[in-house]
Formats: sequence, structure tokens, C-alpha cells
Amino acid sequence: MSDLLQRFSFQGLPVRGAVARLNQTWLAVRHRNPVPMPAQELLGQALAASALLSSDLKIRARVGLQLQGEGPLKLLLAQCASDGGQRGIARCPAELSGSEDFSALTRASTLVISIDGTQTDQNYQGIVPLEGNTLAAALEGYFRRSEQLATGIWLVADHEKAAGLLIQRLPGHHEYPESWEELCALAGTLTLEELLSLEALPLLGRLFPEHTILDGGSVPLEFACQCSRDKVVEVLRVLGRDALTDDLRQHREVTVDCEFCNERYGFDAVDIDHLFAGQAS
Repeated sequence: MSDLLQRFSFQGLPVRGAVARLNQTWLAVRHRNPVPMPAQELLGQALAASALLSSDLKIRARVGLQLQGEGPLKLLLAQCASDGGQRGIARCPAELSGSEDFSALTRASTLVISIDGTQTDQNYQGIVPLEGNTLAAALEGYFRRSEQLATGIWLVADHEKAAGLLIQRLPGHHEYPESWEELCALAGTLTLEELLSLEALPLLGRLFPEHTILDGGSVPLEFACQCSRDKVVEVLRVLGRDALTDDLRQHREVTVDCEFCNERYGFDAVDIDHLFAGQAS
């Protein structure tokens, strides 16, 4: 199974779509997030969803999907960059009963969709109350309410793989309502096992045999964290020397751990002196 985001459209219809398939990318994120089931499945679905949401990016940017609320799942964040780099985190208790459904896990949560571009005027953030009995339903509702876009989304994840399918009517097009309903009905015949096991183009051929599928290009997906020592240095300089003094006294080192990849960055007294060289004490 290739880690791939496949874009497509339908000849003669104002509908676009995407298929996301993850294996090694999902395993890399899952191994760094030892959360119990079913939070683990939800993280995999979110990772696939973030790839689908990135499929319409026209700029170099990163799409983020975030859930945060009062249920056992305190935080869920999945991101996908326009170049296919992905990362994600989940925060919840180490033990769950195993019977928690989506609504119980995400009680009183908000859904945040963000786009972080390379320029400040290319950034976007949409925040809505989380509604729906699945992550896919919540995202469909988001597009319906916030973007006024008819959208169908299907998501699945297990221990080894995660996958998703998106179809979406293009903005400003309301013609061919019967065709849109037909496409949704055909996509609704998809089984979760098919979504996990079939490659993108054979999957689309199985679902939409009477329609001509136009290949919109593909992007390889992979685990990629954006952390770096230089970025940590910027944060430490903002905190200031005084805020780092206690750590240096107690541990002889200031350490910063990346939540996404678990990389640890260490700075001893000499490093700290170098960071603040030339600044007034």
C-alpha cells in the first residue's frame, strides 16, 4: 500500500474528489501516540481527513484539523502540508473502557479547520461546535454550514492503515442535483474494508463505473515534523534568560520535547549564554 493522496474529478460534472491512503505515515504517527482504542482509530481518521482537506490547496500551506473539548479526548490535532508532509497528536487518558463512541470521546468539543500559508494574508481559521456521530459527519456539517459546499466524506483506520474518500461539489455550481445525489449514493456503497484495501484508481472505478474519472494528480504522503533546533531557539529567546534559570540550576540543562515527533532538544549553560549574547542581563 502506497502512502498517497490522489485527486480526481468527474468528466462533465462540477464535482471534485480525493482519496487518501496511509500506511507508513499512519504507523509513524501511531507509534508516537500510544493512546488507547478508540482514540487511536479517531487519530488515524483525522490524519486521513487532513490529507483530504489539503487536496484543494492552491498555495504552499499546511491544513490543520483540531478537536478540543471536555470529553476523554482532550485534544486531537492532525496536519497535512501541501507537499504531503503529515503529523498528528492525540491527548486522552491512558486507559479507556473501550466502549466510548465518538460523541462520548469528544463531548462539548469544538472543530477547528486552519490553513497556515507562507504569508500572513494566506492564513485561515474556521471554528464551529462539533456536531455529528462520526468525524466524517462532523466535517460534512462543517462544509455545509461554513463553506456552503455539498460534501461527502468517508473515513476509516485500523492498527496498520488509514484511508479516506472525499467528493465535493465545486463552489457556485448547483446544476445537476440528480447527478450529485447519484454520486453520493454510489459512494455510500463503499465498505470500510474496500476503502482500506483497494488502491485509489481501482476503488474509484469500482464505485463509479458509469462515469469517466479524470486523474487530478497525486501527492506522496509521509510523516514529517516541522520542528527544528532553530525554531526552539526562537521560542527560548522569547521566554527570556530569567525563565530558563531554574532549569539550568536544577538540571544543568534546558530541554524541550516536540509533542509531534518526541525529538528532544537540549541546551546547556554555554548554549544559553550563546543564545542571549549581547543582550542586557
